[in-house]
Amino acid sequence: MSFFKNNFQNEDETITYEYGDNISCTVSSNINELVEIREIWNGFSKHAYSSWNYYNNLLGNDNSIEKPLAIIIRKKGVIVSIIAGYIKVLKKSLLNIGYIPLLKLKTRNFIVPIGFALGDFDDIDLGFMNHLMNKIIRKFNLDIVGFYFLELKNGLAKYLKYDHMEIDRHYKLNIASNRDLFEKKLSKYHRRTKTPEKHHFESVKIRCSKTNGEIEEFVKTAEQISKRSFKKHLGHNFIYSKEKKELYKETAENGDLYCYILDIDKIPCAFLIMYIYKNVCYFDQSGYDLAYRYCAPGSYILIKAMETVLNHQLADVIDFGPGENSFKKRLGANPEEVAHMFFYSNKIKAIIAKKFIKAIHNLKGRKGTEEKLQEKIKNIHKKVIFSYIAKKSKIP
Repeated sequence: MSFFKNNFQNEDETITYEYGDNISCTVSSNINELVEIREIWNGFSKHAYSSWNYYNNLLGNDNSIEKPLAIIIRKKGVIVSIIAGYIKVLKKSLLNIGYIPLLKLKTRNFIVPIGFALGDFDDIDLGFMNHLMNKIIRKFNLDIVGFYFLELKNGLAKYLKYDHMEIDRHYKLNIASNRDLFEKKLSKYHRRTKTPEKHHFESVKIRCSKTNGEIEEFVKTAEQISKRSFKKHLGHNFIYSKEKKELYKETAENGDLYCYILDIDKIPCAFLIMYIYKNVCYFDQSGYDLAYRYCAPGSYILIKAMETVLNHQLADVIDFGPGENSFKKRLGANPEEVAHMFFYSNKIKAIIAKKFIKAIHNLKGRKGTEEKLQEKIKNIHKKVIFSYIAKKSKIP
């Protein structure tokens, strides 16, 4: 029985590869074959976004996905790792100025999202991977293969001889090893942040929705707040796609979903979605009304969520996700280097994309110059948006 809702062709598009006496792999877009390994898949998954159910719902609801694709690696006949993703046509941004993409190119991609390099890669010889990437590109008529947020400490990363790589940082905080220290840092961060309780409001209240019956009402409120947020002006609205809906439903049924709304003087002005998966705390979506930015509603609701994690011992690790933000460092989170690794075909579009992206990176000069310039441009962009909203809404 197929678990997928999309009408993918069930043709047997596979590549088989033998490497030495012990290692073999299968590259498959065959739906039935992927369904058969779902239990092994879930055993390997470390993130709710890389679980079988989420992948299944994503494929079933995102009509822009052409087909699923997975690399199944076996050692002595036993599945030891899975590299999963999907084939999709994207408009890839070749040049960004601050938050604004200026140049896009449409390419056909095999995308391996964050967390989808599943299983053990440390005890197997993956010397065949680069030859395999070329086979996949030819077999499925691709322009680009992209691995996103791949941990550099992952054994897979050292075997991939990519055409281009971009480094990012993923922040995690192990609170199990020193809860007292984290509690002190969180308390200090709270004291130094100009949160709503330090202003003269009549009431400051946080509501938490945990059950499926409460989620729909929460979503309506979050969507309204999102329309008044900074992210709205960057084109990033609150997302309640079918796969997100299923994720929230599943985590709620397990008692692991926490949907927060911050009310100031009975007006909803910030929201945050938090969930627990395999003893790790994740923050999914958040936003706040720009009219209240002077009292740090986003920081306040995050602080209260982390206090819940700490006081009720909900998790041993807090995953703040990738990207730089000063509060992550203040709370003692440790950065792990992750990479976006890309392989390009010999087709004209892919060659243009590769050469253009490499040229942009070569222009940055000394290390960090481009990043600092981009950060300055982003800050200017934020100030322009804030100024515009302030004039329009008479923000204090």
